Amino acid sequence: MIGYYIEYIPEVKIIHIIRDPRAVIASFKATLPKMLFHPFFRILPQIKLLKHSLTCADRYRDDPCVMVVRYEDLVTQPKSIMRKVAEFIDVPFEENLIQPTFLGEPWKANSSNLDVNDGEHDKIFVNLDKYRKKLNKKEISLIESMCQSELEKQSYILDTPKSNLGERRNKIAYIFLSSECQDLSV
Repeated sequence: MIGYYIEYIPEVKIIHIIRDPRAVIASFKATLPKMLFHPFFRILPQIKLLKHSLTCADRYRDDPCVMVVRYEDLVTQPKSIMRKVAEFIDVPFEENLIQPTFLGEPWKANSSNLDVNDGEHDKIFVNLDKYRKKLNKKEISLIESMCQSELEKQSYILDTPKSNLGERRNKIAYIFLSSECQDLSV
């Protein structure tokens, strides 16, 4: 949709927020009962969507109508990032821009992001490596093999050695081709 908005709304300002696909898939996986999670029917469409988002970020990074923001930078450097956002959309920076709100009311983190050491449960704490506890090594490798260049272009560090990623991509291609052939023969 970015290209559409740029073409038809010349004064548009687009803030495209990207997030590490491994973290998104870990969150997606956590919402499903274990028996329902099946990598090739649940995870692959999500990975393709996230890969597309990263590709769009790279494609429009230099467009003056588009600002790409990494979620990880927003939560680790909120003041710095929100200053840039305010400048981009031409509004004055105010401290309340770094306080998340929902319909004008201060937003408290969801339960997965609460800092449990904070007795009042209103401090937002984000563990950017949490995906490593929620995904197994094969799932991480699958995501990284499908999104390797996009992850690298957005400065995400890969967990899987690069030599293993090409082998993983070949296995994925074989599985897809085999399943497509089976579907066609039925």
